[in-house]
Amino acid sequence: MAWLYLQYRQFDFKILNFNVNKWTLPKIVLYILLAGSVATAYEIMQQAVLPHWYPPADESTHYSATEHMSQWSISLFLFALLNGFYEELFFIGLLVLIEKKYFPWVILFSLMVRFAFHTYQGLAGAMVITTLGMVFLLLRWKSDELLPFMLAHSFFDVFGLGLPLYLLE
Repeated sequence: MAWLYLQYRQFDFKILNFNVNKWTLPKIVLYILLAGSVATAYEIMQQAVLPHWYPPADESTHYSATEHMSQWSISLFLFALLNGFYEELFFIGLLVLIEKKYFPWVILFSLMVRFAFHTYQGLAGAMVITTLGMVFLLLRWKSDELLPFMLAHSFFDVFGLGLPLYLLE
C-alpha cells in the first residue's frame, strides 16, 4: 500500500542512496555492532529495572544456536530482506527528505510506529527494538546510504540480538 501511495505521488526513488561501494560491508558490520550493543545494553538494564517483563526461563526454554539455525529457510531470508528494506526505507530513509522544522515530530512519529510494529514481541521487545531504531536514526545523520541500514536490519531479523551468545556455545 505504501509503495502504491508513493507511486501515485510520483515519488522519485532515485533521490535515495542505495549504492554499493567499498564502505557498504564495513558500515553493515559497524551498524550491527553499534546498534546491537546499545540495544543489548538497554535490554539488560530494562530487565534489571522491570524484571516482571521477563519471565524466568527454565531448561526447557533454552534455545540453542543449532535449533535457531534449523529454522532457517529461503523464505526467512527473503522476508528478512524485504522487511529490512521496507522498515528502514520508511523509518529512516524518507526521514531526511522532510523539512528540518518537522524533524522532531517526524522522529517521534517514526519511533512510535517502529514501537507499534514490534509490540507483537511484547512491550519489552518493542522497547528494545525502538532503542535499536534510535541508534539507526543517530547513525543516519552521518550516512546518506540506506543499504547498510537495510541489511543490518535484515541481519537482526534473522539472528536477533543474540548472535554473540550463539558464538559462545
